[in-house]
Amino acid sequence: YRARKLEQHLLRRQELRDWLSKRESERAALAERVEGARRRARVVHAMQHLLYENHREVQAEQERALAELEVQIDDCTQQLGAVSDSVDFLKRSLVALQQHTEQLEEQQEQDRAEAEAAEAAEHEALETLQGTRVER
Repeated sequence: YRARKLEQHLLRRQELRDWLSKRESERAALAERVEGARRRARVVHAMQHLLYENHREVQAEQERALAELEVQIDDCTQQLGAVSDSVDFLKRSLVALQQHTEQLEEQQEQDRAEAEAAEAAEHEALETLQGTRVER
């Protein structure tokens, strides 16, 4: 039972590691998107300043694009925060699972030692009984 439980914990730990890796990749991708959106926002803002003098219509379109980019930045930032929270939770879960796995391994080793001691005691008792029969 404990071996099966240990195997389940090891599988769960690997699943959590895989999920953590995926979340960290998502976090990195979202951070890249945020930075890209910020760069685009800076470019749009610079273009807006240059074109403002010549074309009011172009200015209005750029303001809409900038507003959309700011919404995207906010969305990406919120998603990044949520993924970061998930990653932190998974890291804590992995630590707890590792500790539990170590406890199970220690218990399994202790059980094995107790079983070996009991077997040795039983063997010794049998030898004692056999020795007593031979003496009779």
